Amino acid sequence: MTENKIEKSKEITITLSKEKLMNWTRLTLLGGVFVIAPIACVYYLFASLFGLVKSLISPVTSVIIKLFGFGPLFADIASMLVIIASCFLTGALVKTRLGKYMHDKLDYILSKVPGYDFIRNLFKQVLTSEGFSFADKKPCIIEPYGKGNGKLIGFVMDYSVIYGFYSVFCPSAPNPTSGYTFTVCEGRIQMITETSSEDVLKVITFCGIGTASIIEQILIKENSKNESLNTEGRMEVSDLKV
Repeated sequence: MTENKIEKSKEITITLSKEKLMNWTRLTLLGGVFVIAPIACVYYLFASLFGLVKSLISPVTSVIIKLFGFGPLFADIASMLVIIASCFLTGALVKTRLGKYMHDKLDYILSKVPGYDFIRNLFKQVLTSEGFSFADKKPCIIEPYGKGNGKLIGFVMDYSVIYGFYSVFCPSAPNPTSGYTFTVCEGRIQMITETSSEDVLKVITFCGIGTASIIEQILIKENSKNESLNTEGRMEVSDLKV
């Protein structure tokens, strides 16, 4: 019986290690895609914008090149300056009351287009530091609707020491900058200690790929804890009998 248990435990360990390797491979591959894709989109859009501006100002730049004898590089520099000046003027306009109103209206209209919010947030994370960081937040699993009614992965945003409840933000997929906030008691939350916040955020961003390994680690930890408690209880009972 003991040998069979050892063999079964070895088989379970090998299976879990294979699954972890597969999950790690998928997460690493998808992580590279999610890093390269926004950069490629930015490059493609900038190259298209650069070509459009260059063609629009080509009548002016061609005359200046002929008059002053500048090289063909002048057209590229002029196009770049026009793009930078346009971005600066647009940013200055958005800071005004009228510009902010126009931006909000345009943003509201474009938000109706499928995928606009996702692309906009990806650009914010790549080009600015506006993307919210979960690095200092503790990842967890909550059951906001009661035991057995589904689990949600989130991050602890706040905790009440007096009343013992947690404020947990559960990001949506694939855009983690939006989601839902739940307030749960201690009995409906489990901390994720075996996985870092960055890896948990990747799981959410990749639409749940890798969730199984996180839950398995929690279940294995709970089972080992229960077994140790049962062993201690049996030892106490045997001591009492003696």
